[in-house]
Amino acid sequence: SQSVLLKSILKGVPAQHVRIMAFAIPLLMLNQIFLSIVLGLNRIILFNVLEMSCYFLLFLNFLLFTVVSGMGIYGAFLGFIVTYLLMVCIYIPLFIKKIKLHIRFKEIWDILHYALRSFLGPICLLLICKVDSFVLNFFSDIRQVGFYSVAISFAELLSFIPLAIGTVLFPKLASL
Repeated sequence: SQSVLLKSILKGVPAQHVRIMAFAIPLLMLNQIFLSIVLGLNRIILFNVLEMSCYFLLFLNFLLFTVVSGMGIYGAFLGFIVTYLLMVCIYIPLFIKKIKLHIRFKEIWDILHYALRSFLGPICLLLICKVDSFVLNFFSDIRQVGFYSVAISFAELLSFIPLAIGTVLFPKLASL
C-alpha cells in the first residue's frame, strides 16, 4: 500500500524513485557539512574547487549513467548517488590530512543544538519555494510538473549571484 505522501503531493512519482533518492539524503547532508566546514575555515579557493568538482562529477556521471549506458531515469539516480559518494570519499582524506580539525565534543554539541533550532527556517523556506510544484502535482500530472520545474530552474539561476556573494562575505563578516 502506498503512503499518503505518495498518493497526494508525490502523485505520479513511483515509490521506488522516492526510496532511491531517500538513500542520497545522508550523502547530500555530509557533502553540505564538509563544504560548510571548509567555508567556515575561510578556505574559499578550496571551497570553490570542491564545489565545482562536485558539479563536474555530477554532469559526467549523469552523462555516463544515462546517455552512455542507456539506463534512463535509474541512471540519473545512480549518477547522482555515485557523485555524492565520491565527493564524501574525497572529503574524508582531505579532512584527515590537509585540514587540521580538532574535534571537541562540547563544541559539536553546542553547534548541533544551535543548528537544530535554526533548522526550521530553511525547511519552511524550502516548502515555500517548492509548494507550487507540490500543488501543481496534486491538481495536474507529473509531466506538467516536469515542464514547470525546468522553467522555474532557469528562472532561479539569477539567485546564484547573491548566493555566491553571500558565500564569500559570510566568513569575512563573521570574523569582524
